[in-house]
Amino acid sequence: MKKLLLLTLVAATALCTQAQKLLQATEVPNPLVTAYMNQPGEYRARIDVKCVQSIPLSFETQCDKYENMRLSTESDGVNTIYTMLFDADPTVREYSTRMLTITAPGYDAVYYDLSELKSGQWLTINVNDPNATVDTGCYNEHHNKGMNEIKNMNYSEALRQFTIASTCAEVNQAENEANIALADSLRMFRLYADNAYNQLDYRLASTYYEKVLALNSYDSYARDRNAQCIGSFTNECEKLWRQAEWYYDEHDYTRAKELYQQLIDRKCNYDVQATEKLQSMKSKDRSRKNHDHVITYEWQKDAPIGIHTGKYNMHKAGGFFQLSLNPKLVDAIRDECKYEDPNTVPNISYPEFTIQFGWTLKIKNPVWIHFGPGFTGKMYYGKYEEENYPYHEKHAVTDATKNEVDGAEKNANFAMAITPIVGITVKYSYFAIRCSYQYRFALRKPLQEFIEPHRVSVGVGVAF
Repeated sequence: MKKLLLLTLVAATALCTQAQKLLQATEVPNPLVTAYMNQPGEYRARIDVKCVQSIPLSFETQCDKYENMRLSTESDGVNTIYTMLFDADPTVREYSTRMLTITAPGYDAVYYDLSELKSGQWLTINVNDPNATVDTGCYNEHHNKGMNEIKNMNYSEALRQFTIASTCAEVNQAENEANIALADSLRMFRLYADNAYNQLDYRLASTYYEKVLALNSYDSYARDRNAQCIGSFTNECEKLWRQAEWYYDEHDYTRAKELYQQLIDRKCNYDVQATEKLQSMKSKDRSRKNHDHVITYEWQKDAPIGIHTGKYNMHKAGGFFQLSLNPKLVDAIRDECKYEDPNTVPNISYPEFTIQFGWTLKIKNPVWIHFGPGFTGKMYYGKYEEENYPYHEKHAVTDATKNEVDGAEKNANFAMAITPIVGITVKYSYFAIRCSYQYRFALRKPLQEFIEPHRVSVGVGVAF
């Protein structure tokens, strides 16, 4: 008798186990829903769960009390829609483990992860019996088949099932139209993506595969293809960039421009750098066309060797640099100084140099003005003593003092001055001339006469 009771209990348990059926919970993108609007100070998210009326559902989580979920229900004649509001305060740590348990009589519980639920989210979840595709009503049968085909990435078949569902008497028109739009969009995006992939347009293909994934995150085919597209596209961009840089370094600007433009057209990660390189080359082309760069030989009193280089732009300010010097500066560097008596040697010159720089502005083609600061250094020789300057009598070399001077410590002394410059430049085609005026402010007033306050320089050269 005991043995019979034991067998009966085991059989009953097996039958109960077999009677338990499976539920399936799937998030459905809803193009009609954007976000849940919270009141000021609230942090809530909304979840709508849809299920056929024949399967009543109940819900619970380990984080929320039943009354806090604010559960409400409504029916569209075919489905029951359960609406729940969840607290989604990001500062509450326990919500990071939130799990929604969905149960129904005769079915195993199904669990839906809500650990990443954010304030303002509005999710729509369809719960159905995946095996209930017959004897559940025309609309539910084809609706369930269509949703399964979407999950299986068979979008053309899903579209066919939803189209059939639209002919059912109990059809939920709004829901079915949204499902038809979803299946059709997935089908077309997949088609466009595959076509672009076959034509090796990996960026465009990636764009469409990402649209597929945005509507159906379960599409593993689109996910794998998208990863391949991103890798191939990145490699192509790297190759184009290296080729463009090589041609640029080789000064083959025609080929370099073509490749930089391809980087921009394809929207590669190098498009910003490519744009800068194109602008730089266009600027150089314009500069060569307008002969903006000017180099001239400069001459001025006591500094007959001079060189000037500058940019004389048509539409914006430029800059220049000028250096003038006396050849005796080389003798000073070699310590081959000669002591001359300024009272007996007329027009004696001293080692000196002038460095100037500044700005250029077009007045009216072909005339530019240039101006800027500068610095002049002028050397004199002799034993250094405070307030002893070249034109003082003690520095005149006579027969009586020659030995004294020859034996003196021969330090090179500098007279220094600030030397602003202003002038005009005329350039036409490949030729340029310059005329500049300098005024020299000696840093020590007693040296003002020695420095000589006024200078005019003249330059002749080329523009290219």
